[in-house]
Amino acid sequence: MLLLVVTLVVLAGIIQPSCSSPNTRHFEFDVVWKKVTRLCHTKPLLTVNGEYPGPTIAVHEGDNVEVRVTNRIAKNTTIHWHGVRQLRTGWADGPAYITQCPIRGGQFYTYKFSVIDQRGTLLWHAHSGWQRASVYGVFIIYPRMPYPFSAPIKAEIPIIFGGPNSSDAYTINGLPGPLYPCSNKDTFIQTVERGKTYMLRIINAALNDELFFAIANHTLTVVEVDALYTKPFTTTAIMVAPGQTTTALITANQIPGSSGMFLMAATPYVTAIFPFNNSTTIGFLQYKEIRNEEFEPSALPRSLKLANLPAMKDTAFAEKFSKRLRSLASPEYPCKVPKKIDKRVITTISLNLQDCPKNKACKGYADKRFFASMNNQSFVRPLKSILECYYKNLTTDEYSLNFPEKPPNGFDFTGVDPLAENMNAEFGTRIFVVPYGTSIEIVLQGTSFLNVENHPIHVHGHNFFIVGSGIGNFNAAKHPAKYNLVDPPERNTVAVPAGGWAAIRLKANNPGVWFIHCHLEEHTSWGLATAFIVKNGHGKSQSLPPPPKDFPSSHKFFPWQSIYSKFLVLLNMKLKHLSSRISSITNTIKQRQSPHPPHILSSHTIRKEPSFVPMSPNPPIFTVLVFFSILLPATPGLPNPDPATILPFHPNQSPPATIPAFPEQSNVVGCPLDLPDELFHGIKAACGSTKDGSDGQLHRSRCCPVLAAWLYASYSATALGRASRVSAAAAGHSGTTTSYDLPLLPDDSETCVDDLGKALKTKGIEVARPNETCDVMYCYCGIRLHPLNCPEAFSVTQNGKLVGDESVKRLERNCLSSSSNVNGFPGLGGCSKCLNSLYMLNKKKTSNSSKSEARTTKMHNKECQLMGLTWLLAKNRTAYFHTVSSVIRAIMMSTTGSDPRSCTLNSDGMPLAVDSSEFSTHSSSNNHLRAPIYLCILLLCCVYMLFFSFK
Repeated sequence: MLLLVVTLVVLAGIIQPSCSSPNTRHFEFDVVWKKVTRLCHTKPLLTVNGEYPGPTIAVHEGDNVEVRVTNRIAKNTTIHWHGVRQLRTGWADGPAYITQCPIRGGQFYTYKFSVIDQRGTLLWHAHSGWQRASVYGVFIIYPRMPYPFSAPIKAEIPIIFGGPNSSDAYTINGLPGPLYPCSNKDTFIQTVERGKTYMLRIINAALNDELFFAIANHTLTVVEVDALYTKPFTTTAIMVAPGQTTTALITANQIPGSSGMFLMAATPYVTAIFPFNNSTTIGFLQYKEIRNEEFEPSALPRSLKLANLPAMKDTAFAEKFSKRLRSLASPEYPCKVPKKIDKRVITTISLNLQDCPKNKACKGYADKRFFASMNNQSFVRPLKSILECYYKNLTTDEYSLNFPEKPPNGFDFTGVDPLAENMNAEFGTRIFVVPYGTSIEIVLQGTSFLNVENHPIHVHGHNFFIVGSGIGNFNAAKHPAKYNLVDPPERNTVAVPAGGWAAIRLKANNPGVWFIHCHLEEHTSWGLATAFIVKNGHGKSQSLPPPPKDFPSSHKFFPWQSIYSKFLVLLNMKLKHLSSRISSITNTIKQRQSPHPPHILSSHTIRKEPSFVPMSPNPPIFTVLVFFSILLPATPGLPNPDPATILPFHPNQSPPATIPAFPEQSNVVGCPLDLPDELFHGIKAACGSTKDGSDGQLHRSRCCPVLAAWLYASYSATALGRASRVSAAAAGHSGTTTSYDLPLLPDDSETCVDDLGKALKTKGIEVARPNETCDVMYCYCGIRLHPLNCPEAFSVTQNGKLVGDESVKRLERNCLSSSSNVNGFPGLGGCSKCLNSLYMLNKKKTSNSSKSEARTTKMHNKECQLMGLTWLLAKNRTAYFHTVSSVIRAIMMSTTGSDPRSCTLNSDGMPLAVDSSEFSTHSSSNNHLRAPIYLCILLLCCVYMLFFSFK
């Protein structure tokens, strides 16, 4: 009887969704790559559920929200619910290594939180690396009470601005508009009825730029910012910073012309002194009464102007707009600004320059490296979750509680020479602590180092009141007397004016660890951030509860967790094709459970799927049977699987400012694999568990090194050609390499891997996929193409030819394939000799300096090794292929992450670290657990059937 009870409990946890109260809203997020065509190019884009922008979340005030995020890519990820206060649910806030460790590839985490005393327009976005460039969406909270403004609303129109980490184009709802190449059809067009009023939910999700927005011949009535009501005011345009939202009413009260269309536009608000391309994006408001189906947006002139759109550098308009914002301050929505404060923190916001590390070429002014700081402290992202370390009272050097609460050195912050020489700062993870209930004032003081520009500062876990702001330096003796303590605007993100300051006040009544950072992603990556801890108060209602059971911990990771999570991911995928059979039931449930807001309009050029995704009803027993009939035949053979077969790896987060998030892109056309037939034939032995690969089972220790050698061989001409150009460009900077200060767009790996697959198919070779979501080269093996440069061993002649020194010639001699072999691996006999010659290419010795510099040095060592191997393959692929494969295998399978000195066959584990210096030590094989797990599941399924057959 006990076994039966346990069995049913386990089955309920694996197969059936949990029961919950009616006000709990469930959503499913799958983080996946999707090929998207924009601006004449088709490239992989990181998305949620394959949508760009991502799905809209719509809930009611007071609802509980559960979002299960499944990471189906190799890189780590997190999701942040921007503006949601996360009262006592800091574990769900999302910033990587601040409140959680990231979700590893192939795993999931369910974010659980409540939207308490909040209503309005917010957003969600990725908060790991630069992933929020494309991973973002709308978050709407519908109020319990009627809106405090009287105009009847015909419909809602979400407008979310996006933009990548370069100024190629901004987008409106993912569409760049006709001012850009190949974008005539990628234009946002919104149909409206004359005389009707519409609610615009305007969101700036762009990475690095504040934006002006206007609609020709129409005015906007601002009624809400950052999900907080304001005193309504009418304006011809708005300014919205990254992370900010503005809700405005627009009435279609104009007399349309022959086209029936009015231009809408978003243009960057630029306060920087550096040049900036005009990247204005446009869309159209289409009056329904005069809808011209033949209208072609490309007919518009490229120099089109909008009379009421501010100029790019219109600081006066931006300041005037910000000053007009006021809290509603009504009896229903009082303004609870702290009149008295317990603590004042004054912090400078600075861009800085750092002397370039030795043997590096930096992109900053005067060949220095950009970074940023608050109070002269440049924030270094930790490698463990601060919240978890603090909650568990763990002794750690990941952070310190000594963030200075005033500038360490006083000076004329906004009057210094923007190009002053002394701009170095200290690096560290310094934060501060406040007791529960503390009333804090934070003065954010801009500086004129390098650049005088607006900085949108976002505070996690709290709303705050902007009690004062101004141009110049903050004066503690004069300015507080002029604060607005009656109806200051309440927000979660403040745009600190260019060359000025802003003072914010908040009540620290939310226990946890809360990130404070610039919402220009570029500045955050440079270190313009800090965090603060709010201690627990008295009793349960003022204390942070323990982390949830599926919390991505940084301190404990057991192999069974990886296998269990992957099983659930596989379960979800296998059941997806059954959804069509119950689509009518699901639609009925959606209509019954979903919120009932005013009708949300979408552009007629955009197909919007329903954004609200409740959990599906409990699957009937036939679903379970169908699932297992599909799953079990596809699983590996149950008896004694080979322990060398392992699951896709889980990379850790790259250390900040040392390794690029993505390697360089050269827009390579293709990677032709002109290898001899005997090398193609070797895939059947290398990438199968038997010599002929008949069982289709992948083995990393056999397959991945050969795949790596093939990829580098096919790419060698492009890689070495690029290396010669880099070396020539760096001729004036002796001993330099390419800079990795900023992450760039995705590299050439996908193009070359696609060509690899096509080449193999022409030879009748089909490489088995590890699973349905993981590609062989990158996800399974961890191989990625890399921009190569090793000036210690290679140089460029006057005629532009890349040549090697004596160490390269020695490498060529020592790496010729040996006739001997070990355990059927040709070339392994000479592998160790070749391996040690490879290390001699880089004469630079690792210094006992900072962790960051040591990581950079370690990565550079890998770069020289990869360049040496690529050199050999380019010189004579047939002669060097076997030895190079064995050398790559030794590097990939080093379980310690150090440089191996010999080649052995007894270790499996690490992927080739070509774009990250640290990988999880828990990605080794555990498939020996698969057989008992599947047998147990099959047994549980049988018990489940028996129980219900006698019920």
